[in-house]
Amino acid sequence: MKERKPHKYYFKETLVGFFDIMGYSSYLSSESEFDSAVRKQTELVAHIKNLLTTDFLGIRIFPWALSDSIIIVIDTSSSPLNRGSLNLFFFLCAALMDALLGFLNTPIRGAIGGGHFFKSEEVLVSTALVDAANFEKEQEWLGAVI
Repeated sequence: MKERKPHKYYFKETLVGFFDIMGYSSYLSSESEFDSAVRKQTELVAHIKNLLTTDFLGIRIFPWALSDSIIIVIDTSSSPLNRGSLNLFFFLCAALMDALLGFLNTPIRGAIGGGHFFKSEEVLVSTALVDAANFEKEQEWLGAVI
């Protein structure tokens, strides 16, 4: 059996979108069975990956889901930030908010931060994510800020 190499993502001077599903705890408690909640979350993650995983004209964007949070990152190792990557990134952030509202029928709150991003299979370290998470928590309304 061939050993699988772990994926590592290391992007400098990138943008990270951080989106928090509001009311996630009540969404979980409203599910009659835990297995049903797991099934619905699995469907949600598959939907998000299909919607957001992008390699368009050399612009690569990766999404990850972690419990009630969705993270979107621009791959600046393959292409630096430019007008095209920013437009695509902002479009996908808006599409994510629309898709989550439609899929879960629950609002989300988010923010976009800048900085560095590293993710391996077991480790996630990001100044950009901290930046975005801090902005997200300061909001008293639904939507997203840059």
